[in-house]
Amino acid sequence: MPPEQAPAPGRHDAAEHRLGTAAVAYREVGGAEAAAANLAWWDADADDYQAEHGGFLGDADFVWCPEGVREADARLLGDVRGKRVLEVGCGQAACARWLTAEGAHAVATDLSAGMLRH
Repeated sequence: MPPEQAPAPGRHDAAEHRLGTAAVAYREVGGAEAAAANLAWWDADADDYQAEHGGFLGDADFVWCPEGVREADARLLGDVRGKRVLEVGCGQAACARWLTAEGAHAVATDLSAGMLRH
């Protein structure tokens, strides 16, 4: 990657180092390769992501990111008591835990075992 296109050093350096992808250029990929890369990235970055965003996201809070609107305040979902809710791409599942505390029957799933570990 030419120096003028190289990303600035930052939070993702550790994940890129773990994946061996530092200074790799972008290219077109198919669906299967994109899914595999996405899984590898989130598994490699999960601990750093949680360290940076975990406090903001909370352990059992529903935050409409990145705007920071909390479901407890906005009530965009309405009354969730007794509702069945599927959270796809849940990360560490803080939204699902919040929904459960509000009386919903929540199921959460994520591609990344690294994120689910949190």
